[in-house]
Amino acid sequence: VTIPANSTEGTFSVTSDAVNIGKKIVLKFVPDESTIVGASMTVNIFEECLDNLLFMDIKFDIYCEEFLWQIWDTNTGDYIAGNVDFGEYPRVGAGAPNPPITYRLAQIRERVCLPAGSYTFAAYDAYGDGLADGTNVGWFALRKVSDGSTLASGEGAFADGEEFEFVL
Repeated sequence: VTIPANSTEGTFSVTSDAVNIGKKIVLKFVPDESTIVGASMTVNIFEECLDNLLFMDIKFDIYCEEFLWQIWDTNTGDYIAGNVDFGEYPRVGAGAPNPPITYRLAQIRERVCLPAGSYTFAAYDAYGDGLADGTNVGWFALRKVSDGSTLASGEGAFADGEEFEFVL
């Protein structure tokens, strides 16, 4: 990285053929005799979407571990995106990050990239009360980024599940 004189900004490119590398990369620059470096930096990464970019926004109730969403190809029945099983959004912090991740009452955004086609979106709740825990009301919305259109959405008590079909 070269930072021009009288500036505090520089640019660089990182390319990788790696798959499943996660959502963040930590870059640590190593100094040499002619280079001064600062602290490590964390860069949020995402796959470039050349098809239809969708945002899956979720506002959880207390029992986030009960929520699951999935997208399937309507014609083939193939799983395309979403959670594989309940518990992927833990209520109690777990795992390696410090502090541990917890999704209790959190609002998050997931990116989904889909080619043209017919799809089925489903939202499930393991307890059967949707995103309503008696005090807090959550919601979900699957939106197409290019025009802001909502493809699927739900709020509060939707029992154990809802399904929506959409075409891109």
